[in-house]
Formats: sequence, structure tokens, C-alpha cells
Amino acid sequence: MNNDKNGLEGVVLGSLLLDSEALEKIPFLKPHHFGLTENRRIFHAIRALQKENNPIDALTVARELERTGMLNKIGGAYYLSQLSTRIGSTANIEKHSRLIIEEHVLRNLSSLSVKTGVGVSEGRDPFELIDELESGINELVGNLSTARIESLESIGPRFYDRLFSETPRGLKTHIPILDEDVTFKNGNLIIVAGRTGHGKTIAMGQFAKNQASEGFPVLYFNLEMPADEMMDRIVCNDMEFDYGKLQYLIEKRQKLIKSLKESDYKAESAQRQVQEITRVLEGFADPVAKVQQLPFYICSDPGLRPTEIAAITRKAIRQQGIKAIYIDYLQLVTPDTKHSRREVEVSYISKAFKNLAMELDIPVIVGCQVNRDPEKRNNKIPLLSDLRESGAIEQDADMVMFIVNGAKYTDLQVMTDGGPRTVNPNEVVLSIKKHRGGVEDDYVLDSRNCSFKISSVEAA
Repeated sequence: MNNDKNGLEGVVLGSLLLDSEALEKIPFLKPHHFGLTENRRIFHAIRALQKENNPIDALTVARELERTGMLNKIGGAYYLSQLSTRIGSTANIEKHSRLIIEEHVLRNLSSLSVKTGVGVSEGRDPFELIDELESGINELVGNLSTARIESLESIGPRFYDRLFSETPRGLKTHIPILDEDVTFKNGNLIIVAGRTGHGKTIAMGQFAKNQASEGFPVLYFNLEMPADEMMDRIVCNDMEFDYGKLQYLIEKRQKLIKSLKESDYKAESAQRQVQEITRVLEGFADPVAKVQQLPFYICSDPGLRPTEIAAITRKAIRQQGIKAIYIDYLQLVTPDTKHSRREVEVSYISKAFKNLAMELDIPVIVGCQVNRDPEKRNNKIPLLSDLRESGAIEQDADMVMFIVNGAKYTDLQVMTDGGPRTVNPNEVVLSIKKHRGGVEDDYVLDSRNCSFKISSVEAA
């Protein structure tokens, strides 16, 4: 047995035995990348446990290897216990895994080189050797890629399944007038863009909440606010209660109670105000109980990278059955690789989210900022060119919708079949400027009170 078990391969395997969640960071690593046969067998067992959503540690991996008759062939349970006790951190597992793949490539190139050298020394036909070398390199490159090819014959039956399926391939917003034309399709990247304060987060939050209310589990990455604040806003939006007013009432009640405790004189007016505010706040009990039962999951860790978002999503799909993810918003995502030009970083992030949507076959809905150019034009509705920091966003996206709050302007207009229509302060415009295979149109939506709960009014 090879004694190099405590090298990179041992480090990675040991890390996984300590923290199986690290598997989500290395979807690209395959059993055949390992040089040692024993390690290939161990990693194959780990992937098998992951596929069945079973716990992964030294004991469960040993049982899986024993079940397949491979435990003794890898050195027994003792080697597994050695791996799990000698590794201290999973922080560098992605880097180590890529180094394992590099070593896999070098081993294969070395083998090809030796084989070619033997052929030369034997005086074989040079063109035949070139063909064999080219074939070997192409096979090596093909094994590195996780992409798969399919024939039309194998794809054809799925076409008929889609034709007569009663289950849509994607999710609706559950805003009736919008749902006539719009579906968040599986595999699509949907951009919800707007200027600061126009309601990107509220609109995305309502889409997600509506979908969760219909029984579709959703995962919302809010990189801008804590999960508790997100919960507060969802409840206020559902109740059509001004979020700012809620915060005011909470703080006022706290101040009144503090003053009553510190004063010997118990002012009746203060006590009455506390009681009145308490009654209002108690009215949130039933709505909160209703909302907290929804399959709505929030991740509010700041500065997440695309690879981290992908890893969290893969785990959530396995464990919670997530049907869509929301990322709020793109410009707050930390790039995996720093670049001197911000537009290059944003382009990379945008492509990463499009690839994630296609890989996981779910809609990925991403908030995005708009630059200041619409403020300089008479028509305040943004254009695709107004997407901030990168033209790649409009290329990667399958749908781009802009949110424009009518309360921000006194002269906001949209075109309807009957001519220009002025948007009221209590309305928002949702303008779809790109819709691959769908309708591009403007929709005027009602925003009730300051909660900005959007519902149908009409298509412009």
C-alpha cells in the first residue's frame, strides 16, 4: 500500500470526515482524480453517502466500505480514524482539491509521455504516435470536464413530457396580471433591478413569500440586512403595515416603560399609551405565526462569494427541497477572485449565477442596482444599458425587470394601448426589458400604504 496517505489526498479526505459540509465546496472533485486506489474507494463511499443524504464521518464511511466489501482493501477502519484525527481545518479544502486534480493531470501526462517515448524508441510510425498522443490528451481533457452531451433521441421524450405535464417548469409570482406573461423558469437567471429605495428588496421578498405560500420552498440570500429585519419586513408587508411605524412603536414603548420604571409618579397618559401600543403589537401574533410556518429560508451572512452561495444552495436543495433562490443583491456579492476592474468582477459573478441556475435547474433571482442615468432623462424607466457596472448582466440574464416607484417622481408615465398614462404615487412600474422567449412589457402595480405590498392594477 502506498504510504503517501497523509499528503493532499489524505488532507482532503480527513477534512471531509471532520466536516462533511465541506463537500459542497468541491462538487468538481471526482473519485478518479485520486492517485491512490484506496483513496479513490474512500471518496467514492463519501459521495455515495452524500447522494443518499446520509451522515458522513469515519464510522459511516467505514460501514459503507464494509457494505461494498472494500473496507479491508483501504487499510481498515484504523486508517479512516487516522485521517479524521490528523486534520485540523477545512478552510483550504477547495485549494487542496484543485491541487489533487492538477496532480491527476500530471500523472496522466507523464504516462502519455512515457508511452510516447517507448513508441519512439521502438521506431513506431510517428503519425500513429501523434494520433495516440492526441487521443490520450483529448480523453484527459474530457475526463476533467463535468459537462455531458445528449442526443436528440434521449432529449425527445422529455419534450413530450413537458407538452402534457401538469407541473410548470418554474414558479409564478402569484401576482395575477404579471403571471399571465411571466414565469420564473427553471435554469433561468432573472434580474430584478432598480434605483436605491425603489423597492427591489420588497418586490423580491414578496415574490419569494408568495411562492412559499404556495408550498414552494425558497432560499433568500439577503446580503444587506439581518434575517430578523427581513422577517419584520415580510410580516409588515403581509399586514400592509408601515415598517417604519412598527419600529417607531417598539422604540416608543421601550422609552415609556423605562420612564415609568424610573419615575415615582406613574403618569396615567404614559400607562395608557403603553397599553395602546401593546395592543397594536399583540396584533402581530397571528400573522407572525402564519408566516413562520412557510418554507421560506433566509441566509444573511454578508459578503458571500458565488462559490459559497452555490455550496449553501446545493445543501439546501438536498435538505429543504429548495425550488428557487433569491440573491439580494449582486453588487454586494464578494467575487471569488479579485480584479482591478470592478466590471470584470461583476461579469464573473453574473456568469456564476447563470451557471448555477443551469446546473441546479432552478430559477435564480438576483437583485441589481441601476446607475444614475435614468435621473438625467425625461423617461425615468431604466434601460438595459443602465444596469450598474457591467454589460455582461444583460447578456447572462434570461429576464430583466426594472422596479420604478411612482412616489419618487411627479411626472412618471408609461405607454398603454390608450396612450400615455401617469403613474400615481401609490403605484410602481415593473418594466420587463428583456424576456428570452417571452413578453416584454410595462406593468403598473399597486403599492398599498408604505408597506409597498404590490398587487395587480393593469398591464401598461
